[in-house]
Amino acid sequence: MKKTHFVLLGFVTLFVLVFVFINQTKVQSLAVIKTSPPSGGRQNPYAPISIFFNRAPKENEVVFSIQPQTEVEISTGSQSGIIITPKTTLVPSTTYLVKINTVPEYILKFETEQIESNTPGWNDLFNAAQQQYIQSHGTQDEALKSIRTESPIQQLGFRIEYTYKSNTYVVFLSAPHETNKSAFLSWMKQRGVTDLTLLRITYINQ
Repeated sequence: MKKTHFVLLGFVTLFVLVFVFINQTKVQSLAVIKTSPPSGGRQNPYAPISIFFNRAPKENEVVFSIQPQTEVEISTGSQSGIIITPKTTLVPSTTYLVKINTVPEYILKFETEQIESNTPGWNDLFNAAQQQYIQSHGTQDEALKSIRTESPIQQLGFRIEYTYKSNTYVVFLSAPHETNKSAFLSWMKQRGVTDLTLLRITYINQ
């Protein structure tokens, strides 16, 4: 009887140890606990997007998409978060959706502020963020803003149109196409756009 009691106690102890081990080694499901800007909020078009999780994400664990499509850089933030920094400024007065591959899927929706908001103190924050952005990206973005404002731009051999929805520079090339493409690239550099790898450019031969 005592032998049976000890055997049963041994099984119970083993079961408890296995249960504790499994729960201790089980990875907690990744979940978003906070974002900046908050979902439904407004965002300075020069400011980065921060996503905070309930634990530190593993390498390549976080997958996300942004609409309208935007080229971004990713860095690791504090508090188990990531920082999403657009390579060019976000489009003002535009609704953005950031979808993150948690289960269930998390959707961050925000609207960018328009330039020169009348909100008290907003312009100070805007100017500070703008200066920080320029220090990180150089003066190229100022040149791009000027080009976007002037679009469509007609030059000898090519025409430039900018599409805000897809953040794309559409270049219509006259014949000879390669010669005028080179003329376009030289024109961009003269305007101060030195790194065209950061841009989404579509060429259309006419």
